[in-house]
Amino acid sequence: MSLRLALRSSVLCALLFAGCQQPASVVYNSPPPPPAPYAEVIPPPPYVGAVWIRGYWRWHGGGYIWIHGYYPPAPAVIVTPAQPPPRVEVAPPPPYPAAVWVPGHWRRGYYNWVWVPGHYRTY
Repeated sequence: MSLRLALRSSVLCALLFAGCQQPASVVYNSPPPPPAPYAEVIPPPPYVGAVWIRGYWRWHGGGYIWIHGYYPPAPAVIVTPAQPPPRVEVAPPPPYPAAVWVPGHWRRGYYNWVWVPGHYRTY
């Protein structure tokens, strides 16, 4: 019995100490510095307020490639209609004495305005 216990203990210790080895050191070589930037000819802006994004060197596949400058596309203009006039609501009798009437109002939705009806609330 003690021989079996000693054998199990030694196997357990061997397994525990097997994971205590030093990991292999990792060597990372950073790429060389990029070349000097190109002198780009900046074309006239395609729209009012356009901002030129300069070109840059990008590391790719073991060497640098030049990414040309550009004007980003114009931002999308989302036009929402004006807020509609308020609706006339008649407040119903309160459901309990402490209820307070909150009048209806327009709330901006994703594409248009949404009417939020009046309701009673307790404060």
